[in-house]
Amino acid sequence: MKKSFIFSFLLILSAANIFSQSGWFWQNPLPQGNDIYDVKIINNNTALAVCEDGILLKTTNSGVNWAYNKNQNAIFYRSIFFYK
Repeated sequence: MKKSFIFSFLLILSAANIFSQSGWFWQNPLPQGNDIYDVKIINNNTALAVCEDGILLKTTNSGVNWAYNKNQNAIFYRSIFFYK
């Protein structure tokens, strides 16, 4: 009984020094995890999206990669509209 208590105590004590790994990145859902409010497709390769918390997304390769830009203003957009 005493040995199991000491073993448990040492196990808990050693677990206090465990740190998470560095280099974490957002994996799913891509390109980010906030709600997407509006998406406008400009052509076969280019699309723009506005998301929660003022995040703007742009792709120029049919959605394979997305450029991520956080709007630093207090205005958060809910839709995209273009004039011709």
